[in-house]
Amino acid sequence: MVREDHSLLALIEGSHGSGKSVLLSRFLTQCRGAATIRAAALPWEAGEPYGLAHHILDGCGATDGDPSDGPRLLVDALDVPDTLTVVVVDDAQWADIETLRALATAVRRGRAGRLLVLLAADDGAQVEPGDGFIDFRAHHVDHILSLNALTASEIRNLAQTVSGVHLSPGMARLLRSHTGGSPSSVLQVIQEASPETWQNESRMLPVPAAVVAAARKELSRCSPAALAAVRLVSVLEEPVRFEDVRGSLGGEDPLPGLDEAARLGLIRVVGAPGRASVEFTSPLTRAAVYRSIPPGTRRELHLCAAETLIDADPDGALAQRAAASFGSDEGVSRALADRGRLRAGQGAWPTAARLFLTAADLTGDPATRDDLLIAGVDALVGASDVPSAMLYTPLVEGVRVSPARDALLGYLAIHRGRRREAEALLRRAESTCDPESDPAGYAAIGQRLVLHSLVSWDPGRLAHWADRVAEVGEPGSAPVVEARAIGTLGESILHGAEPGPRDRLLADIGTLSPTQAQRFEMAAGWLSLVMDDPISARRHLENASPTRDGEGSARISLWAEAWLARTHFVLGEWDEALQVVARASLRFEGHGLTLLTPLLHWTGAQIHTLRGNHVAAEAHLRKLSTNPEGYPIQVIPSAMAEIQCAAARADYAAVLRTGRPLVDLSTSADFHQPGFWPWQDLYAHALVLTGDVDEADAFLRPHEENATRTGHRSMQAKLGSARGRIHAARGDIRRCRNTFERSLALIEDLPLPYYRARIYFGYGQTLRRAGKRREADAAFESARQIYSSLGATVYVERCDRERRAGGLNRPRSEDPTRLTSQERVVAELVAGGLSNREAAGRLCVSVKTVQYHLTRIYSKLGIRSRSELAAKFAES
Repeated sequence: MVREDHSLLALIEGSHGSGKSVLLSRFLTQCRGAATIRAAALPWEAGEPYGLAHHILDGCGATDGDPSDGPRLLVDALDVPDTLTVVVVDDAQWADIETLRALATAVRRGRAGRLLVLLAADDGAQVEPGDGFIDFRAHHVDHILSLNALTASEIRNLAQTVSGVHLSPGMARLLRSHTGGSPSSVLQVIQEASPETWQNESRMLPVPAAVVAAARKELSRCSPAALAAVRLVSVLEEPVRFEDVRGSLGGEDPLPGLDEAARLGLIRVVGAPGRASVEFTSPLTRAAVYRSIPPGTRRELHLCAAETLIDADPDGALAQRAAASFGSDEGVSRALADRGRLRAGQGAWPTAARLFLTAADLTGDPATRDDLLIAGVDALVGASDVPSAMLYTPLVEGVRVSPARDALLGYLAIHRGRRREAEALLRRAESTCDPESDPAGYAAIGQRLVLHSLVSWDPGRLAHWADRVAEVGEPGSAPVVEARAIGTLGESILHGAEPGPRDRLLADIGTLSPTQAQRFEMAAGWLSLVMDDPISARRHLENASPTRDGEGSARISLWAEAWLARTHFVLGEWDEALQVVARASLRFEGHGLTLLTPLLHWTGAQIHTLRGNHVAAEAHLRKLSTNPEGYPIQVIPSAMAEIQCAAARADYAAVLRTGRPLVDLSTSADFHQPGFWPWQDLYAHALVLTGDVDEADAFLRPHEENATRTGHRSMQAKLGSARGRIHAARGDIRRCRNTFERSLALIEDLPLPYYRARIYFGYGQTLRRAGKRREADAAFESARQIYSSLGATVYVERCDRERRAGGLNRPRSEDPTRLTSQERVVAELVAGGLSNREAAGRLCVSVKTVQYHLTRIYSKLGIRSRSELAAKFAES
C-alpha cells in the first residue's frame, strides 16, 4: 500500500489478539521519512462527534480550531506537501462516524502530499447498529486486510519457535480449537501450561489466568438472569440457538439476560434475523465461564439441556447426558455406543467418533472400553481426522491384540503413507479374523485391504478383496459399498478404461445415499479423466468434493479435490486448478493425509513451473515424496511432477534422473495402463534429446502397443510425438511428419489444450532441425497461441526463441552483428549465463553443436570469452 502513488484508506480487521497492533507497529517502523500519527478510539467516545478527530489533531500538533470542523481541519493538518502521512487508528470499531467520514474526506481531497489511513478493527467487537461503522466499511474503505486465525501448522511452528514446545499435529488442532487460533491466546496458553499438558491424553488445556480473571470480573457484574443465561450458553454446543436457551430455562424469556451478557462483552449474536444464534466472544472465555460453574449446578444445566434437545438433536442430547455424568454410567455409555453404531452406518464419522469415545470414557468394563476406544478412533480415521486419531494411538497400541486393533492401526498407517507397516498389520488382522463368526469385522478388514491394494497399485489384489468383501459383508453396508466403487477402478486398471465400468457406477449412484454416492461420483470422475472425458470428470468430481461435518467422507472429498485440480489442468482451466490446490492444501494439512499430499501438489508444481513462478513451484515440490518405501500413489505423482518441471526447464538429463524412480517401480508394479499416469512420452522425448535414440525406441514400444490395444487416443497422440522424434533422429522425415500429423488428428477434437500445444511444439522443433523452417514456424505459432492462452510463459518464450532461430520472422535490422538466426539464439543463451550443456538442452541440439556455433560467434564478433560475449550483448 505504501508503494501506491495516491492516498488511500485501508482497514485491518481480525479478532482480539490476532496481531493487528503488532503488525501496525512493525509497519510504522518501516515508514522512514513519513509523518506518523497513532490514535485509539474508545467505546465511551463512540457517540461523541469528532471525539477521535480531536486526538488525531493533537498528534499532528494542530490544537487550534473547532474540532467540529473536522473535515477541513484534518485535510489541512494531514495534507503535508511532498510528504507521506500515515494515520493509524486502533479499535476503529469504536470510532465516531463523523471522524471516520472526515478521514475519508481528507484521503479524497488532499492534493499536496500522500495520506495513508490505516484503521484497525476487532471483527469480534459489538458495534451498535446505528453507529454507521458497517456502512462506512462497505462504501469508503479502499483495501481490507483480514488477519485470519492461525492454522494448526502455524501454531506448531509458533510453539516451536517462540517457546521450544513441540506439539503433535493433533495437539496443535486442539490448541487451535481451544483458542480460536488467536496468536496472543495461543502464546498465553503455551506459556502458562506445564510440559505435561502436551502429553496428557485427557486433553484438558488450561485457560490463561488473565482470561479467568476477566471472566470472573464480568460474571460478578451479571444479574441472576444474565448469569443463568451465560452459564447455559457455555454448556450448549455453539452456535447456540435462541430456542434451545429458552427451552433449557423452562420457558423463561432469556433475552434480558442475553442482552446484559452481550453488553458486558461475554457473548455476541451471530447470523441473520430469524436464524440468529448466540456464541461467546472467544473460545477461552467460554471455557473460563464453563469451568467456573459449581459441579452440581453444571450437572443440572446439562440435564436441562438434554431434555430440551431430545427431539431436535438426539446426538446433542446424549452428549449433554454424558456431560452430566460423574464417573462411570453404563446406561449412558450403552446409549452412546448404540447411537454411535447408527451414525457410523450412515457415514457420519465425526459424530460417530465423538459418541464412541465418550461411551468409552463412561464404561467401567475394561474390555468394553477397549472396543469402544477402537471404534471411536476408527471413526476418526474414517473422517480423515488423522491428527486427532494420532492422539489416541498410544492408548490403542496398549490394548489387547485383536483383529479390530490391528485393522485400525493398519488403516491409520495407510493414511500416513506407511506401506510396510500397513501391510504387516492388515495381514495379521485378516489371518486372525474368522469370517464365519465375525463377517462384519472381516468385511471391514477387507475394505482396508481394498484401499491398501489401490494405493499400492495392485489391481489384481484389489479385485480379489473387492469380491471377498462383497461375499462376506452385509449388502449396502459401508465396507461393501466402498469396495464396490474402488473395485470398479481396479477392473478398469486391469482391463482398460472403457465406458462399461463407469456406466455401472453412474447407474448405481441414484440408488445410494448421498454419503455412499460420493464414493461412486469420485470413482466415475477419475475414470472419466482417464478416458479423455475431462468435462464429465469435472462434473462428477465437483459433486464428490464438498462435505460438511457429518455428511460424506472427508477422505473421499480430498481424493476428489486432488483429481479435480488435475482435471482443471487438463482442460486448460489453470486458474481454477490453482484455486482448488490452494483450498484443498489447507484441508489436506488439517486432516494430516500424508498419503494424498503428492497427488494434489503435483498439479500446483507443474502449473507454477510452466508459468515461470519457480518460487511457488518449489514450495509445491517440497511437499512431494519419492521415497521407495512409500506407496506408489505417492511416488508416481511425485516423480511425474519432477519430470514435468524438468522438461519445462529443458533439462532433459534431469528428466531422466527424476524419472528413474518410475523406471525402478516398474519392476514391482504395473502402472502403465493408458490414461492413468501419462509420463512415458516425456521420458522418451528426453532419451531422444540426450542422444539415446535406440533406448527410446525400446522404451516406447510396449507403451505404444498398450495404447493401441486399448484405443486410448490422447495416449496414442502423446506417444506418437515421441515416435516422431525418433523417426527424425534416424533421418526419416516423411515418417516423422506422418506420425506427428496423426498425433494431432487423434487429439484434435479432445478438450486437452496443453497436450495439443506440447505436440505442436515438439513437431516444430523436429521440423526446424530438419530444415523445414516454414512448416516449423507454423507449428510453433499454433503451440504459442495455446500456451499464451494458458499463461504458460515459459513455453511462450521457448516458442519465440525457436521462431527467431528459424529466421522467418526476424526484422533485418534486429541483428547488427551479422549472426545467423541460430547463432543469435545460442549467443543470447550463453550471454545470459547458461552453460553449453544447458544451452544445448534448451535448443534440443548437441553440446558439440553449441560449441561449433560459439566458435563462429567469437570469430564474427572479434571476442575470445563468454564474459566478452555478455558485455557485447549488454551494449547492443
